[in-house]
Amino acid sequence: MNPGVEDLSRLGTKRILIFVAEEDYLIVTAKNYYEKLKRSGWKETVELVENEKEDHCFHLLLGKTIFVKRLLASSRRNMSV
Repeated sequence: MNPGVEDLSRLGTKRILIFVAEEDYLIVTAKNYYEKLKRSGWKETVELVENEKEDHCFHLLLGKTIFVKRLLASSRRNMSV
């Protein structure tokens, strides 16, 4: 999760959606990745979505709750071409 900036500028996708959880021990790493991607020269779309009061892998642990269904639907909408 810590690629060089020069590697990020060559990503072969047009959109990246990064989900982070407020109480996740990796939140700083994820936010740093987001900022590094924005500074890399990569010209496409990147979005950071922070989920309040959630922990690491919350989307897997909650299973089929309404919240997770909405989260997945949102990600599909945001990532569709």
